[in-house]
Amino acid sequence: MSPDKTDPKRHVGMIPRCAKLLCALVLLAAVCRIHAATSPGHKHYVTWPPVEPDKSIAIWLMKTYVDPEATFEFVRKGSSPTNGIAFDIPGSVYIRNHRRCASEIVIHRHHIEDAKATALGALARKMEMNFWYATYTEREQPLADALMKLWQSDKQPEEVLEQALVILDEWQPQ
Repeated sequence: MSPDKTDPKRHVGMIPRCAKLLCALVLLAAVCRIHAATSPGHKHYVTWPPVEPDKSIAIWLMKTYVDPEATFEFVRKGSSPTNGIAFDIPGSVYIRNHRRCASEIVIHRHHIEDAKATALGALARKMEMNFWYATYTEREQPLADALMKLWQSDKQPEEVLEQALVILDEWQPQ
C-alpha cells in the first residue's frame, strides 16, 4: 500500500531531522570561521567603513603583532564578506562586545603582551566604550585627536587606514 500523500503525519519525523541538520550546519560554519581566523598563514580580512579609531588600532595590532602581511578590504556596509575573513563586523571573532572593544579582542585572542599594544588597547577602549566620559593623558590626546580627525574626514577608507597605520607606527606611549 503506498503512503497517502495527503496525510499530514507523513512529515512528522522530518522536522527533527531538519532541525538537527540546520544545527550541524550552523556549528560547522562557526568552527570554520574561527579556524580561518586563527590558523597560521597570511590572511585577507573584510570589514566595513568607516575606519573608526578602534578599528584602525585593531588593524594596526593585527599587522604589527599577528600577521604583517595581512590585507584588509573595505566592502559596502551591511554586506557579507564573500572573499575573506570578517573583521570587526557581525559574524567576526574580532568584534567588540559588551566587555571589550575590537582592539582588546585582538590583544586577548593573540596573547599580546607589549606596553605599546596595552596602551593602544586602553586608548581604543576609552574612545570606543567610554566616549562621553573619556579623559586622555598628555601622550594619548594628540593620538586620539589625529585618529578622530581621520575618522571624520571625507577620505576613502583605504586612505584613512593607510594614514592611521603611519600615525600608530610613530606613536610611543611614553
